[in-house]
Amino acid sequence: MNIGEIYHLSFFQELFARFLINLIVIFILIIPVYLKYGGRKIFAFAFFGMSIMIFFLSFFLKSLQIQLGFAIGLFAIFAIIRYRSTTISIREMVYLFITIGVAVLNALVSAELRLVTILFTNAAIIFSVWLLEKLLKLTHQQSIAIKYDNLELIKSQNYELLHKDLEEKTGLEIERIKVEQINYILQQAELKIYFKNDRGSA
Repeated sequence: MNIGEIYHLSFFQELFARFLINLIVIFILIIPVYLKYGGRKIFAFAFFGMSIMIFFLSFFLKSLQIQLGFAIGLFAIFAIIRYRSTTISIREMVYLFITIGVAVLNALVSAELRLVTILFTNAAIIFSVWLLEKLLKLTHQQSIAIKYDNLELIKSQNYELLHKDLEEKTGLEIERIKVEQINYILQQAELKIYFKNDRGSA
């Protein structure tokens, strides 16, 4: 039995079946995997929305016989524009790429392939991402900007004291400190501190 037989050659039934498969796959990737290991809800919403839109665009572009390369190029441009002004980590970029890839795959896969092949491909993607998250448990580094009024500790020779003082005040495990700006009139500095967010404990 191939995927075309499952869809009964009906345009709407094929659309519905492919969309259902794609939605289930994205749901599993985002909810039990991405969010469980420290993902941010705002990106989860973006991944869902992008997956749904790209799926429908891919499906209908296919019906218009537009080349796949051109379609993927449009999605890539859209993704770059959308996230150009947003701080997005490498991890989120990977999930964004997976989201786009899964949506395009499920929308454009040939009807001649057997259903088990399509399901296996989606399951393999889910399992691979979950396994990597489970085994690696990568530390996700986040940053926040703060105002600091002890300019004496801003000096390079006092970095260790500054590091210790900021960890005591914030309760964070700080990995790096960056001085953004110093206002000598107000005797205040703007710092950006980078700290660990252990996603494995989520």
